[in-house]
Amino acid sequence: MSKRPSIDERLTGELSNVSAELEDAREELRVVRLQHDQAITELEKQLLMRPETHGAADTTEMSQELEATQKDLYYYKQSYRELKRKLKQIQVAVKNDLDKSTKEVAGLQTKNTQLEMELNNLKEHLKTRVDSSSNPSLQPVRMSRRDLNRVSVESVRSSQNSTIGK
Repeated sequence: MSKRPSIDERLTGELSNVSAELEDAREELRVVRLQHDQAITELEKQLLMRPETHGAADTTEMSQELEATQKDLYYYKQSYRELKRKLKQIQVAVKNDLDKSTKEVAGLQTKNTQLEMELNNLKEHLKTRVDSSSNPSLQPVRMSRRDLNRVSVESVRSSQNSTIGK
């Protein structure tokens, strides 16, 4: 039987995937920026080296190349921003789910502790009952309702106070 991944594990996996994509996009953007800067520098050098007579045809070619490089740079910047936004959204979702899970675990641990105490009390009660059934002097007494006396709340409180004071 395969174990399904928990929400935390899935979100952590998604977070690591998006982080990897973001790092790839950052590296790609860095490379594109470097290429862009090199292309601009090369175009400027070529423009300065060539005489003005050949400049019209070369200038349009260089302008087209420059424009294509700028479009690539814009695309990679947009991709980087989008991945960064997605990463932040996933980080917030993971944090919220983690906080919620932590609170739920704390509540379940508290409830588990209470149930363990109740179980121990019940075991102790059953053990006492078994011990009393083996001892004939501790047998339960049967009485009719008519023979029972009503006990007031004040008498119970006073008996509790007197036993607490001892």
